[in-house]
Order: sequence, then C-alpha cells, then structure tokens
Amino acid sequence: MKKSEILKTIKKYKEKGFDPTITGTAGWSCGMGGFTCPICKKIKGFEKYIHNKNNGSIGVCDECFRLFFPPYKVKKILITSGGTKEYIDSVRVLTNISTGKLGSLIFKEFDTCNNDLYCLRKNPVPLFEIHFVYVKGSEKPSTWDQKNAHFYEVIDVQSVYKIMEELVPEMDVIIHPMAVSDFGFHPTDKKLKSNSTDDFIQSLKERIYQTPKILSKIKEWNPNCFLISFKFENGLNYVDLINTAFESLTKNDCDVVIANDKKEMIKFKTHISHFCMKKDSIESVTKIEGKEEIAKEIYYIVNKI
Repeated sequence: MKKSEILKTIKKYKEKGFDPTITGTAGWSCGMGGFTCPICKKIKGFEKYIHNKNNGSIGVCDECFRLFFPPYKVKKILITSGGTKEYIDSVRVLTNISTGKLGSLIFKEFDTCNNDLYCLRKNPVPLFEIHFVYVKGSEKPSTWDQKNAHFYEVIDVQSVYKIMEELVPEMDVIIHPMAVSDFGFHPTDKKLKSNSTDDFIQSLKERIYQTPKILSKIKEWNPNCFLISFKFENGLNYVDLINTAFESLTKNDCDVVIANDKKEMIKFKTHISHFCMKKDSIESVTKIEGKEEIAKEIYYIVNKI
C-alpha cells in the first residue's frame, strides 16, 4: 500500500476522532500469530492502540502509529493587550479607552487548547507557547500553565518597543491589538499647575514628541512571522474603513488587519470587526460580531497556518 494511501486512511480515522496520544488503558500488545493492520493492511506481530475518547480503540502497527500523529512544531504566539500610558507629568497620564478585554480573550483561546491537550494526552505537548505583553492596569488573564505562558508588564510605548524588539524575532505569530499612543512627553519632575491653562499647554508643546511606530517595525524584526494587526477608527463609512485596513495591510506587510469603527459598534451595541486579508492578490473581508467570536476567529486563522 502506497504511503499516500496510508495517509488518506489515517486522515479518515483522525476525522472520526481517533488520536494515538489520548490516554487509554493499553499502550501496545502482541497479537497471537500476528494481526492485520487496518491502516496499511500488512500483517504485523505487534500492535499499538489508537484511542478515541468516545468510540473505543483500534490496534495499528508501530509504523502507522508514528505516521498517525507525527511530531509537530510548537507555535510561539505573541499577544499584546491594553492601552499604553504616557506620563504628562509626575501624576498625569495620556491614555485611551482600551481595557485589554479582547487581548485577554485571545489569550484564553490558545491557553484553552493547551489545557485540553494536557487533559487528553499521555505525553502532553502544547500546541502553543504564549507570550502575553500587557499594559499595567489592563486585564490580565489567568492560566494553569506556568511553563508555556509568559507574561510581560509594560506601561508606555518605550517599554513596549523594548520588549517587542526582544521577543518578535523569536515568534511565529504576532497578534497586536494593543492601543499604542502616537505621542509621548519628555519627562518632568514637576506637577504642572492646574490654575494656568497657558503654562500647562506651553509645557506640553515643549515636551511632546511622536512615538515610534511599533507596527511598522514588526516585519523588520521578523520577516517570516504571521502578523495580525488592528485598525480602530471612529466615524468612517464602511468603504473608507475597509480601504484604510487594506492600506495598513500593505504598508506594514500584515497578513490580517482587523478593522473596527467606534460609531458602528455604538450603533449596533456590540463589538464588530472586519477581518481583512489578501491571498494571491485576492482581497477578502469577513465580518465577525462579539469579542468572544472575534477571539475564536483569530484562533481559527492561526491554527490553520
């Protein structure tokens, strides 16, 4: 039987839920006088069991057992979350409305997959190594997995830039929903006086600067990573919103840009995102509603690559 035919048969068993790493009562056994492997149809002396948590098990030969579930690469996932805070003076900050909820839900999708594998398999190997960069004070997810989930707390754009410059070159996938400030302020030790509007504005003018564009740096740091970015607008019509997303996709060499508009979400009272992708010069847009569903769609896309 040709290897291609064997792999097709294996695929059919996998579609029915059979997995050789699912915990079972037996690892391998010797058939009396040999047995015929149902995968390759060859007569073998030893069989290993491939289990299905719902439908019992089947015995296959060692070669087919190893082909059934070959070793796979653990994907390294970097997720950013929250909104940066830029200090105006010693007590005031410039920030935005991001809470980190979506980033936390995205983390949960990948972490749940690792958790499910740990519960099912004899020798659990995670599918994902998750690196979560979050702004101090934003939502931080909890996890059972201390080995394959790593957390990095940041505050401002400079701290985000530093940790991402370090991590991005090692990652397979970057998911970047963090709201990063476009402006920062050179530091001052003084609290700006609140009784003088002119002095306050003058101080801001003297110290304001444009922060580095982290999104534009990601593919420079790692040209081979799969990049999912976000484009948040307010008051754009659908055509302009989608055009803006594809402009960002091209400019920053993204694989997916997820566009949303604040007024659209307020109007329909739910989080609405438009997944913009391009493959072989063909553009596609998929509308997803609800943060939980958006996180699931991101997981689905990443799990296919």
